[in-house]
Formats: sequence, C-alpha cells, structure tokens
Amino acid sequence: MKYILIILIAFVCIPLMSAEVDSVDVCVFHNKNISSVVFTPVNSCYLVSANGDKEYKLEENTLLYISCFNHQILVSTLNNVVGVFDTIRINSVDSTGYFRLKPIKPSLESRSYDDNIVVTNNFGSLKFINRVDVNKYLAGVVLAEAGPNIIQEFYKTQALISRTYLLGHIDRHSSEGFNVCDDVHCQAYHGRNNINHRIFESVVSTDHLIIVDSVNDIITAAFHSNSGGLTSNSEVEWSSPLPYLRSVVDPYSINQRNYKWTKKVPINEWRNFLMENEFSGKSIRRKKLMLSVKNRSKFLIIGEDSIRTREIRKYFNLRSSFFSIDVEGRYVVFNGLGYGHGVGLSQIGAMKMAHLGFNYEQIIKFYYSNVQLVSYDKYLEEKRNRETAIIIE
Repeated sequence: MKYILIILIAFVCIPLMSAEVDSVDVCVFHNKNISSVVFTPVNSCYLVSANGDKEYKLEENTLLYISCFNHQILVSTLNNVVGVFDTIRINSVDSTGYFRLKPIKPSLESRSYDDNIVVTNNFGSLKFINRVDVNKYLAGVVLAEAGPNIIQEFYKTQALISRTYLLGHIDRHSSEGFNVCDDVHCQAYHGRNNINHRIFESVVSTDHLIIVDSVNDIITAAFHSNSGGLTSNSEVEWSSPLPYLRSVVDPYSINQRNYKWTKKVPINEWRNFLMENEFSGKSIRRKKLMLSVKNRSKFLIIGEDSIRTREIRKYFNLRSSFFSIDVEGRYVVFNGLGYGHGVGLSQIGAMKMAHLGFNYEQIIKFYYSNVQLVSYDKYLEEKRNRETAIIIE
C-alpha cells in the first residue's frame, strides 16, 4: 500500500507536460514602442472580439485602425469608430488567413503574419501577440535567420535548431503573457514565410524532432555566421562549459563568406581602452601582444595583465573574438577570422556541408558533440520517467 501511495504522489507532483505544442504566442514588434497601427486582413475574413464578448466582422482588405487611447485601445475603420477596449482579439475564420500590420506611430515597414493576434495597451505602447501555428512560426524564423535562397538541407538544419530553441524556451516570457519575442533575445521572426515554399517543407519534414544531449536534456542550439575554421568552447564566450558545445576544427567555413576580416584602431584609442581596464603602464606601452589567430583564446594577455577577448570584440565592434593583433605605426590592427561568437553551428559551414551532400543529421552532429535527434514526444516521455524515478527513490 505504501508503494502505491508513493506512485500516486509522484504523478501528482510531476508537472503535466503536453506533447501537443500546436501554436505559440509570439510578441511581435517587441520593444518598438508603437502607439498606432493599421491592421489589414489579406487572405481571409477576420473576427474582431473586443473585451472577450463583442464581435466585429472584418472583410478581406478592409483597413482597421488601432491606437493607444489613455490606458485602452481605440479601434476604428475608415468610416466609423468601433469602440474603446482593454483587449482585442483578431482571429481568422479559417487556417489560411494572414494579415498585415503597418505601424503608423512610429512609421515602420509593414509585416505580414499568419493566423491570429491579440492587442493590448502596455503602458502607452501597443502590445501585439501573434498566436500562430508552430510550423508557420518556425518557417518565419528560418526565413529570418537563413535567408530566402539557400539549399534545402540547410533549411532542415536551421528548422531543427529553431524548434529545439523554441521548445527549450517555451516559457521564457510566460510572466509577460507570451512564449517568446521576435528579436535576438529569443529568435528573429519578421513575419510569415511568403517567399520560399521549400522552407515550410523543410520545417514539416523535420516536424517534432529536437536536439538533445547525452542525458536527454534539450540543448542550447547556439549558432553563428562563420567559425573562421574553428568553433569555440562555450566557456570561452560564456560562463560555463557545456559538453555538447565543444570546439571543433571546421574546414567547411574556411575561405567562405565572412571568413576573414581586418580592422584598424588608432593606437591612442587602444591605449585608452587598456587604461580603462586597469592595465599597467608597462603593458599599455608594450608593442608585442600575446595573442595568436591560430587558436581561440579566452583572454588577451599583455605582460601580467589580461582581459577577455569578448570584451575587446564588444568595445571595438569586431566581427569575432578570434583574432591576432599587430601594431603598424599609429594603429593597432586586428586580423580576424569568422563572424559571430563562434559557439556551436557555423551557418556558412553548414551551408557548405549541405552543398557537399551531407544531410541535416550529419551537419548537426558535426557541430554539436554527443547529441541525438529525438521526437519531442519521446523527450517528454523519458523526462517523465526520469522524474518519476527520482521521486520514488
């Protein structure tokens, strides 16, 4: 009897995790401080529900004006005022519907989004939450992160990375009433994919697959533009080592786009930077700098002083923290390799691998160490079993 009770308690204590993640709430135009927009249904009629009850039918290509009004939202058409509300929900009457949002104050480029949207007044700015089918969202992310004209096997790779990130961070903004935002804090998402049908096909063909590490945890699927021929250990750029984010020699990124770069900085500016970071006078005047581009270094060492290379990259707006330094007359010259933080997958290298015939699983396993591709259902099942076992013990 005691054993049965423990089992029952275990199932009560474990958080209920659903395998059905069909839609995602994305805060779009995140942190843009927009006070007025025009909403236009493009491919369907939409139903506008105000404060949860009042309903207004919006025909295709009809303009709806939405503006902040005190602490509420003023909604109107060209001909009349619909009303002033706390919250409006605008839902497509069918799954093919999409709409256009054109910010007026400030004036920004319009974006198109699939499915539905919720609008509220957030302290004088409009807050837009796009409730969208997961695969449609991921197709928009892949388009924003990869571009419109890339080989399909790379699109599959990027789709896997993007799905892994989403499901690993599904509650990142839960306290704010949505799942993820649309900028680099989460994943770039500039609206629907209306350019390349192969992107959506790539998302669907890898549906439900995610990347997990050796103990079945969802990985941090970090990626960057070009590794410069050598990816970085996670602790070089960030605080802690992760077993799947290990440095790998990457021949596929060499001599590709964004492989090499050079930047000159006036030597006085360089010396001021070192002074601000409490380098000794001896180190500041020293001309020989102990840093080689052959290896990724966590620190620049000059004499007995040191500073993290990522701090140098950030201050001087360098393309990467993978560089050597030379002194030429009145300038310090950075000769660097790669573009981005260098951790995880190199997008340029992965594209090259795809062109050479590698499939998405081979590409993923080249850049991430000791990982597996599993279905999200299987991940949840194993997670439940593991947590049950821990509680019973």
